[in-house]
Amino acid sequence: MSRYPVLPKELFIENRQRLVSLLKQDSIAIIHSNYVFPASADENFPFKQNSDLLWLTGINQPNTTLVFLIDKFGSVDEYIFVDKTDPNLAVWEGDKQTMDQVRHISGIQNVEYTDNFDSFLEKNIFRFKNIYLDFNEHLRASREILNQNEKKVLCYKEKYPLHNFERLSPLISELRQVKLDFEIEIIKDAIRITKDIFDEILKIIRPGMYEFEIEALITYMGLKNGAYGNAFSPIVAGGINSCILHYQKNENVLKEGDIVLLDFGVNYGFYNSDITRVVPVSGKFTERQKDIYSAVLDVQRQAMAFLKPDVTYEEYEKFVGNLIEEKLIELDLITIEDVKNQSPQNPVYRKYYMHRTSHFLGIDVHDVNVATGIVKVGTVLTCEPGIYVKEEAIGVRLEEDILITESGTENLTASIPIDPDHIEQIMNSR
Repeated sequence: MSRYPVLPKELFIENRQRLVSLLKQDSIAIIHSNYVFPASADENFPFKQNSDLLWLTGINQPNTTLVFLIDKFGSVDEYIFVDKTDPNLAVWEGDKQTMDQVRHISGIQNVEYTDNFDSFLEKNIFRFKNIYLDFNEHLRASREILNQNEKKVLCYKEKYPLHNFERLSPLISELRQVKLDFEIEIIKDAIRITKDIFDEILKIIRPGMYEFEIEALITYMGLKNGAYGNAFSPIVAGGINSCILHYQKNENVLKEGDIVLLDFGVNYGFYNSDITRVVPVSGKFTERQKDIYSAVLDVQRQAMAFLKPDVTYEEYEKFVGNLIEEKLIELDLITIEDVKNQSPQNPVYRKYYMHRTSHFLGIDVHDVNVATGIVKVGTVLTCEPGIYVKEEAIGVRLEEDILITESGTENLTASIPIDPDHIEQIMNSR
C-alpha cells in the first residue's frame, strides 16, 4: 500500500508518446534523474526528482535514466535504467524498486540496471545521428550547482562531438504546459486538501498565536490527508511581515488588529496547489484593511475574466498593471500626477506591486514556461495580484489556481473562502 496516490501508468505512457512524436528519426534521447545532494557529513537533502523524468515515467528515485531509440524508419524502443538493491544499503535505507515495480509504475517494459547504462550507451549511440538531451531552461534556473542532466550535456558533447545535439527541454515544456484531464483531476485533489487546511486555520487562528503554529498545522494536515508534503515552504506572515513577498521565518506572534497573509499549498501525487489568503487575526478587518483587500479582490476578478485563449501574457500583465494603478489612486497611495510623471520602464505602481500576476502550476509550483507567450487551453495558472503598503503594515495578495478553457477560465480554487465578509462570518461563528 502506498502512502501517496499512485498515478496510472497510462498517463506516463501517453506523455512519452506525445514527446516521441515530436522527435526526429535517427535519434537517441537521454534523460537523467537528479543528484542526491549532501547536507552534512552523513546526511543528504531530501531527494527532488527531475520533473521532466517524473512526468515521463513516474519513477521517483535517484540514479534513474530514460532512453529513447528512434531509428531511421521511426520505430521506437524505450529503456529505463534504475538502481538495483544493495543488500548493505538496504539495511539502512530499504529496498529499491524492483524491475516489475518499475514496469508497473512507468509502463516501460525494457528495464535495466544503472550499472549497465554506460555499456548500453557505447553499444548504441553511434547508430544514431541526433542526440536529444534534457537541460534546465526555466527562466529562473540557477547555474551555481549543475544538476546531472546539465553535467551530462557537457560530458556528451565532449565525448561525441560529431553528433548533432538537440534540445529536449522546449519540447517537454510545451507538452507539460497543457495539462491532460487526469493531471487536472490530481491538481483538484491537491486543492481539496488545501481547502480543508484553510477551513481549519479559520477555526483556530487568534491573537497570541505564533506564525509557526499555523505553519505546523498546514504541514500536519497536508501529510495527514495524503499529501507528499508542502508544495513549498509555507508563508505565514502577520502584520508588517505580510509586505515581505517570500517571508520564510514564520517566528512572530500574531497580534490583535493585524492581518496575516497565508501563502501555501500541497504536493499530491506529484502535482501542486498554491493559494494565498489574507485573514484578520482578531476576526474582523479594519476599514482600511478591507479597502485594500477589496481593491485586490476586484483586480483579481477582472484579471481572471480577461484571461482567455490566444491573449498574450504581455497584454494580460499590462491590463493588470493598469487596474492596480487605478486602485492605488483610489486608495490615495499614488496620485494622477505621479502617473503622468512616471517612467514607462518603471511605472509608479511598482512601489506597491512588485511581482507578476501569474505563474504556471503543475509538477513544479512554478511550472515550465514556453517562449510563445500565448495563453493556451489546458494551461493551469495562478492569478495573484497584490498591494503591499509597508508604511501601514498591510500586505494583501490573493491567489487562485485557474484552468484556461475554450471559453475563458475555470477557477479551480473557487470553493476556498476569499470574500472578506464570508471570512469574517466564518471566523466569528466558531
